[in-house]
Amino acid sequence: MNPDHNDPLRARAHQALREGMLDVQAPPVSDYEHALEELKLHQAELELQNEELKSTQRIAEAGKLRYQMLFDALTAPALVTDTNGLVQDANRAAVEALGFGNTTRIRQHSVLRLFSGAAFEEFSRLVRALNEGESRVLGHAWMARPDADPLPVEVQVTALRSGYHLDRHYLLLCRDISDTLERERQSQLLDSILHHSESAIYAFDTDERLLLANPVTRSLLNIDGDPIGRKRTELVPAASEAQYLKHDLKVMRTRKPLLLEESLVDNEGNSRHFISQKFPMLDQHGSIFAVGGVSTEVTAVKAMNARLDLAAHIFETGNEAIIVTDARQRIIMVNRCFTETTGYTEDEVLGQTPALLQSGRHDADFYREMFETLASRGVWEGEVWNRRKHGEIYPQWLRISRILDSRGELCNYVSISRDITERKRDEEHIHNLAFFDPLTGLPNRELIRDRARQLIAQADRHPEPFALCFLDLDEFKQVNDAFGHRQGDRLLVEIAARLRKELRDNDTVGRIGGDEFVLLLPGIHGENAPKRLQSLLKRLTRPVDLGTRRVSVSGSIGIAMFPEDGGQFDDLLRAADTAMYQAKHAGRNALRFFNPQMAERSRRRMDIEIGLDRALDNDEFELRYLPCYNLANGRLHGCEALLRWQHPELGPISPGEFIPIAEQSGRIVQIGQWVLEHALEQRRQWQDAVPGDYVIAVNMSAREFHEPAVVESMAAALERHRIAAPWLEIEITERTAMQDPDSAIRIMNELKQLGVRLSMDDFGTGYSSLAYLNAMPVDRLKMDLSFVAQIGHNPQGESICRFVVGLADMLGIDVVAEGIETRAQKDTLLAMGCEYGQGYLLDRPIDAANLLARLQAHSG
Repeated sequence: MNPDHNDPLRARAHQALREGMLDVQAPPVSDYEHALEELKLHQAELELQNEELKSTQRIAEAGKLRYQMLFDALTAPALVTDTNGLVQDANRAAVEALGFGNTTRIRQHSVLRLFSGAAFEEFSRLVRALNEGESRVLGHAWMARPDADPLPVEVQVTALRSGYHLDRHYLLLCRDISDTLERERQSQLLDSILHHSESAIYAFDTDERLLLANPVTRSLLNIDGDPIGRKRTELVPAASEAQYLKHDLKVMRTRKPLLLEESLVDNEGNSRHFISQKFPMLDQHGSIFAVGGVSTEVTAVKAMNARLDLAAHIFETGNEAIIVTDARQRIIMVNRCFTETTGYTEDEVLGQTPALLQSGRHDADFYREMFETLASRGVWEGEVWNRRKHGEIYPQWLRISRILDSRGELCNYVSISRDITERKRDEEHIHNLAFFDPLTGLPNRELIRDRARQLIAQADRHPEPFALCFLDLDEFKQVNDAFGHRQGDRLLVEIAARLRKELRDNDTVGRIGGDEFVLLLPGIHGENAPKRLQSLLKRLTRPVDLGTRRVSVSGSIGIAMFPEDGGQFDDLLRAADTAMYQAKHAGRNALRFFNPQMAERSRRRMDIEIGLDRALDNDEFELRYLPCYNLANGRLHGCEALLRWQHPELGPISPGEFIPIAEQSGRIVQIGQWVLEHALEQRRQWQDAVPGDYVIAVNMSAREFHEPAVVESMAAALERHRIAAPWLEIEITERTAMQDPDSAIRIMNELKQLGVRLSMDDFGTGYSSLAYLNAMPVDRLKMDLSFVAQIGHNPQGESICRFVVGLADMLGIDVVAEGIETRAQKDTLLAMGCEYGQGYLLDRPIDAANLLARLQAHSG
């Protein structure tokens, strides 16, 4: 075996042997010795290779140490993962950031558990797309931290060169982007402030060129296109430009922020007012390069200040007493009306509480409930009795409001009150008119209805029967005809007194009109009612002294029992009325219980109800017109449209009979529309023949009045017939108006906006709060004929008429007296100040042709 002298290792081995570097003896000359020499050379080669391997290992370990030192020296967290995202290595920054304590614990964790964010959702797919040595930024991610919020990082992935490794590894370098995100957030915040600020934000450089303008600024200046770089003179109205320049120069001269009041005046002279914060903007050398501004519009505030000045004037000069207290109810302010009403001066009440006004009429529960309502609703309103300084107790209508500051905390109470002494007197009078018969002092229909409802409600809890009796005097009309209404009234007063004496304390007797009385008898059973009522009938027949004559009357009584004959007042009253007529048919001075056989009235009602369905189609209705005259000069002022019905089988039916049935069945709405259309058409025809501003009045039932589209329907009818709205007058009864006063006021105001006139019919027969009446935009009151009939017979009745005329005068509205039948009634009403009237003395209801003749006669 010849040595290969071209082999470097063999050459080195020979060299080593020659120089004695290896412990090998010199080769002999023989073949054996030559073979031995070859073995020694191989041994030398192996030892040299071993030395080189050790040297290479030492170099590799040194390189690895340097790599590990460099890897750990990175300040940013760094990880080495395999293709599946399992961590193979991590530097100190990553270990600390992820909270693992050492590198060993973090190994074999998946980056999908250590990071969150869209960048890591497809980690494996993304990294496999990288070639060796390629890098890619995955994007934003969130690094989990055990004791802090996740750290926002930007992750750069590098595919490491594989070397001797068969699998792929990747370096993940995580850059903290908290500051970047914060800068982005600050930038977004600034943009948000600029775009969402309600103030104008802007800046002009020293050459008056626009550097910055938020949307509010652009809107105020009405700028189209991009305004940046344009001169102020191009953007600001000429009337304001000089003012703005002057303020900017002042800011640049003083180098200080200034708070200024500025105006933006357009070319038409309209002004908008602003409070502007102007400030210098400095460059890095401290030189002013622009003036910035933030302007907040205070046009509304200036207007508010003007209103506050007006409010202060109203506060001091108004006719309602006002108290302002602090949160502890200590008085801090009162107005002049308060001092005039209570007698206390301002100095006497400041620092006191409103309790010094307490009258003693209200207990602690009253005030506790008052303040509970204040706390829950923020306002309390009601009637309170207070005491003036000199001791007089008086009623007032009081409204207290809680005032909260900007933080929602209580800071003040404000109470506004008005002395209602006079109103209470008027309301008491109106109350008596509303619930008591003015002649006899007995409860009227409404009060009886209310008491019956109470008995019915009590029966829900404690079932107990009661009797409702309808009493009608026999032949009372003959007494009126023979002796006159004055003597008839005396008889009614005496009958009422006898009924009171005959009944128990818990019984109720009321007069519902004419000679009709209603009795409510609680706890009465059918078997014991006849004995009591027979005794009552016997007392009624005793003669009554009417001065020059003694007369006797009897009565007929119909009895309805609750609950057998009805569960509601109207049902019971109808049943008792039916039974009363049976008692009259039985010979008068009798009583009858209602029974199912008393069906005649029911059958007639059914006939009427069925007839109403076809009355319009068969043209059975017609209108009559009751003229209305000026009582002073006799001139025809207008007329009232009255509905008449000629039933084909039953003959003429009174509106008093069929209108209530139409209302209850709902047919009144269609009938009312027919009346309105025909009345307006007739008014159009009269206008064509005899032009004038006379008024035609149309009655409207409660059902029609509260129809949702009543105003729209009326407006359409006026337009259809080409009728001016003021020529039409809508009459509603007082009771209709007071069923729901707030709703009635709203509907009335809508009708008034339409232009029609409004009148309140049957005034005085219902119950009107003066406060509501004052708020109702009526043009006139129609005095009920029952009051007019008492003129000349009953001083109290005349007083009521005078009161109604005086009330209308105070409210600035007209009065129409209904049912004028005598010259004395007309003269008395005229003397009272009543301007208009209707009634048989003046004219009867007539057809359209006759009314046209009246109009022509009065137009000459």
